[in-house]
Amino acid sequence: MDSLQQCKRALDLGLITSRDYDIAKDWFLFSHRVVAAKDTGVLTQDDLVHIRDVLKRAIDEGASKEVKCDVRALMRRTMDGETTKNEDVARERERERERERERERDAETSVELATTTRETIAEKRVDAASSSEVAETSEMKEAPKVQAPKVQAPKVQAPAPASASAPAPPKTPAAPPKTPGGASKATGTSMSGVAVADDCIAVFNKVKLRSSGLQWAVFRVEETEGSVLTDTTGAVGAGDFSSFLAALPANECRYAIYDYEYVNSEDCVFQKLVFIIWNPDGARLKNKMLYASTKDFFKSRLSGIAVEIQATDLDEVSEEELNAQVGATLTRK
Repeated sequence: MDSLQQCKRALDLGLITSRDYDIAKDWFLFSHRVVAAKDTGVLTQDDLVHIRDVLKRAIDEGASKEVKCDVRALMRRTMDGETTKNEDVARERERERERERERERDAETSVELATTTRETIAEKRVDAASSSEVAETSEMKEAPKVQAPKVQAPKVQAPAPASASAPAPPKTPAAPPKTPGGASKATGTSMSGVAVADDCIAVFNKVKLRSSGLQWAVFRVEETEGSVLTDTTGAVGAGDFSSFLAALPANECRYAIYDYEYVNSEDCVFQKLVFIIWNPDGARLKNKMLYASTKDFFKSRLSGIAVEIQATDLDEVSEEELNAQVGATLTRK
C-alpha cells in the first residue's frame, strides 16, 4: 500500500504520467488478489511460486508495458498452466490406477490358473488310484462258491387211497436263457457283472482245434447287454497277419485268441494259443476298467492258453512279438 501511495505522490508531482500510475495500480491490485487467494487457501504455495515465475518472465520479455492487458493475460496463463498441470496429474493418476487394475487382474488370473492346475492334478491322482484299485481287484480270480448240500428230513406220507391217480411225471428242467443272437449265456458273472456267452466258448474251441478252418477270433464286451460276445473271426491262411491287426479297433478294448504256428531252429512246428488283451491308449477309461475287471473271469473259461500278451499299440502285438513270446515260452519249458 505504501508503494502505491508513493506512486500517487509522484503522479501529483508530475514525476510520472497517469498511464504509469494506472500500470502501477494494476500491478498492486493483481498482487493483492494473489496474496489474498493464497491466504484463503484458494492458491497453494506452489501456485504462488508459479505465478511469480510467470510475472518474472513477462517483465524480462518486456510484456509489462501493456500492464492492464498483460495482467489479465498473466492470470489466464497462470490458470491455463494450472489447469494443464492438474489435467496432467489427473491423467497420470488414471494411468496408474489402470496399471494397478491390470496387476490385480493378472494376480486373479494366476490364482485361478493355479487352482485349476491343482484340481486337475487331484483328479488325475483319483483316476490313477481308481485304476490301480481295479487292476489289483482284477488279479484276484473269482473262486467258485461251494455250498454244502442241504439235508432234509425224510417226509412221512400217508398211504394214498385206492382211488388215487398215478403220480405225475417229473417236470422237464427249463432251458438256459438265450442271448439276442441265439447263444445261451454261461453260468455265473464276473465281479463287474459281465457274463460270457456260450457262443464265445464254442468259437474259442474251434480256433483251438482249428475246426471250421478258424485261426483267430476277437471278442468284445457288450456293455448294454453285460456279456462277452464274439466280434470277428479269421480263417486259416485267409490273408496275411495284417487282417488280424485290422480287426483291433484304435479306440476300443478287445480280447483276442490267435493260434500261432511256431517253427524252431530244428524245423519243429508247435501250435500255441496266444491270449491278447488289446488296451489302446485312445480307449475310454470306463472301457479300460470294464475289460480289466472281466479279463480273469473270461480267461478262466478258456483252457489251453500258452501265452498272454497285454498290448497298447500294434507294435506290441506284431507277428514278430508273438513269435518272440511263444519262443520264450518253449525255451522256459
